[in-house]
Amino acid sequence: MLDAIKDLKQGLQAKNNAMIKNPHRTVIHIPTFNGSDLYMPSADVSSDIASVKEII
Repeated sequence: MLDAIKDLKQGLQAKNNAMIKNPHRTVIHIPTFNGSDLYMPSADVSSDIASVKEII
């Protein structure tokens, strides 16, 4: 738990210092299934961490 608190503090400090890059999500419409595929990238450039959340 202490690691989680430390990481959260570090992430919030990076966000406060504008070091978090979080562009608008990309939406790919899939009419065959009457749905969409969403991609939401994010990066913390101060810690060299990046991730992509995908929702189908």
